[in-house]
Amino acid sequence: MSLVFFLFAIFILMGVSSLSASAGTGIVIRPIHLTLDADGSRGGKVNVINQKDKEVTLQASIFGWQQKKKGHDVLVKSNDIILTPPIMRIGPNEQQTIRYALKSGISADPEREKAYRLVIDELPRSPSSGGGLSLRMRYVLPLFVGGREAEAGPLELFYEKQSDKCVLNVKNSGSRHAKLLSVEAKSNKNTFKFRAPLYILGVTTLALSCPTEMKEASSVEVLNVESDVGNFSIVINGRDARRP
Repeated sequence: MSLVFFLFAIFILMGVSSLSASAGTGIVIRPIHLTLDADGSRGGKVNVINQKDKEVTLQASIFGWQQKKKGHDVLVKSNDIILTPPIMRIGPNEQQTIRYALKSGISADPEREKAYRLVIDELPRSPSSGGGLSLRMRYVLPLFVGGREAEAGPLELFYEKQSDKCVLNVKNSGSRHAKLLSVEAKSNKNTFKFRAPLYILGVTTLALSCPTEMKEASSVEVLNVESDVGNFSIVINGRDARRP
C-alpha cells in the first residue's frame, strides 16, 4: 500500500480591494480584501481563476477571526456567512465565482466591525500508485462585516526593552480594524524591520516581538510607523517609550 503525505502551503493574502493575488501558484484570486455592508443585505463575490494546465478542486470555508496578544490569529469555523458554491472544480484557464452573504437571521452592527477569514483549500487529487509528497495550497483572505460608522484607532504604542525581552505593544482602541504597513526601528548604525504588513483588529492589543538582531542592539533611537490610520515617529533615546 502506498502512502501520500500532504503538505500545506498557506498564503495569507493582504491588500486592497483592487488588487489580485496568485502567490506564484497558478491560482489567481480577486479581490483579496472582502467586505459586507453595514446591514449585510448585499452580498459580495470572489473570482478564482485557474491558470494551471490541469483541473483543480477547491473548498471554501468561513472562520470567525480573533487575535491573541502576540499576533497569532485564532480561527473558529463559522456558519454566519453562506458561500456559494462551497466546493468547486475549475478546469484549466477557467474561472469560478464564489458568492458570499450573511446567513438569514445574522445582522451586521454598523458601529462595530466583525472580522472573518475566507479560507480556500486546494483538495487533493487521486493519489498516484507511487505514493510520495503532495503540496496543497491554502489561501486565507480577510472578510470584514459591518462597521460602516466605526473608526480605527487611534493606535497606541509602547516600546519595552529589557535584558531578556524586546517588545512593541500596539493597541487599536477603535472598533474597526487598522493595518500596519511598515514598522521599523533605527539605531545609530542599523535599521530593524518588524513583521509587516499586519492587521490589528478593533479593540485589540498586539505584542510584536522585536527582530532577533534588534534584541542584541545596545539602544534604539527612533521607531517609525506607517499605517492606514496615520504615520508617525517615536523618539526613544535608549529608554522605554510610549505614544501617544
